[in-house]
Amino acid sequence: MSCQNDIDDYQVAKSELDIRLEELLLEKSEGQGINFFILPESDDYASIPQDPLNPITKEKVELGRLLLHETASGGNPKMDVMAGTYACASCHPVASSFYSGRRQGIGESGSGFGAAGESRGFDLTMPLDSIDLQPIRVPTLLNVAYQDVALWNGMLGGSGTNAGTQSQWSEIPENHLGFQGLEIQGMVGQDTHRLQIDENFADNYGYKEMFDRAFSNTQSFERYSRKTAALALAAFNRTLLSNRAPWQDYLKGDYAALSEREKRGAILFTGKAECMNCHTGPALKDQDFHAFGFGHFDDSNDAVVLDDANFDNVKKVVVVLLITLQTIINLKLLHYTI
Repeated sequence: MSCQNDIDDYQVAKSELDIRLEELLLEKSEGQGINFFILPESDDYASIPQDPLNPITKEKVELGRLLLHETASGGNPKMDVMAGTYACASCHPVASSFYSGRRQGIGESGSGFGAAGESRGFDLTMPLDSIDLQPIRVPTLLNVAYQDVALWNGMLGGSGTNAGTQSQWSEIPENHLGFQGLEIQGMVGQDTHRLQIDENFADNYGYKEMFDRAFSNTQSFERYSRKTAALALAAFNRTLLSNRAPWQDYLKGDYAALSEREKRGAILFTGKAECMNCHTGPALKDQDFHAFGFGHFDDSNDAVVLDDANFDNVKKVVVVLLITLQTIINLKLLHYTI
């Protein structure tokens, strides 16, 4: 027993690399110390950044978790035979860290899946114009709690970063509801990706009690709706945090979580390379926008273009997209079960 206790109590001592990295992190922590970079636990709702108009609750999280994977939500397809064959998780599967498992996510008229979405392809029996194909790589849902706007150009969100931009919301009336980007994306995305979540859905697929628990203070005529579904999805998505990554273990005092090579990389990232000037905070990203030029998907780089008319302005050219910086260090698959 005493030997086992000795093993349990054993801790790797700080090396010179650890001391140097800690010094750099303290410099970059805005006076808050190492805790500035530590992500909260996924069930510590009070510590997770959230929309004050949509506080995270256990009931919303449980509902959102199921809705993300519920193929019955695919209830507004172009082709009737495709009803109930796709969901949010068709393009955000768990096994690929909530990225699309392939270069372009496929919703309606997709077929197959594979272990992590990598084998999803076109259902060749369906017309090409019925395929819900993403024109750009689907971003991960990990750490989305740390941004208050959504989409690559930040157009979704009616508060925070987008405050004062109402003149540009003519095509996004949902922004006027005042929610942050994640909540607005949940509403707009249901229309874009041909989902239908309403009272009939809740009745037919056994979700009514879950909506009742999650939105008990919402009037019954609004309780089973696109809006409440979006709020539940957003609440769940905010709990998807890379808090089990080796980097996070290291920050919590497990000096063996990173190899010597990784520590040297972190020192470079934090110090001389100045990466942390932008990639900072718990999610290693900022809330600013940065102009990057890169080619849009087109038929010159093995992506699929279904409607050339929609791509005439971007094919064969470099487009400038304003994007929020994404987490780039030590993302690790979540230990996650439904």
